[in-house]
Amino acid sequence: MIFGLKRYKTKLTILINNIMTFTRELNLTDFTFWSGAKQHKFTYNELQQIEDILEDVFCDKTATETDINDLFWFEDEILCERLGLDYDEYTNRYK
Repeated sequence: MIFGLKRYKTKLTILINNIMTFTRELNLTDFTFWSGAKQHKFTYNELQQIEDILEDVFCDKTATETDINDLFWFEDEILCERLGLDYDEYTNRYK
C-alpha cells in the first residue's frame, strides 16, 4: 500500500513443519511464482496495483506464499475484476 511516499511490502507467512512461523516482507513484483501461476499475464504496473488490494482480498489474514501463488494460478479472474480489466482481453495477451 502507498501512504505518502513510503511503500509497504506484502507480508508473507511460511509455516515450517507446523512448528514455526516465518514472516517476511516482499514486494509482489519480486515474488517468485511457481507452477501454473508462473504463466500469469499481469504487467509490472498491474502487479503493483494488485499488491495494494491484497489486504482486501485476504481480509485480516496474513497471506502465505501458497495463498498468493494460488490466487494468481486459480483466481486470476478475480484479480482482473479488482483491476477493472476485461478477463477475455487479459487471457488473450501475448498470443
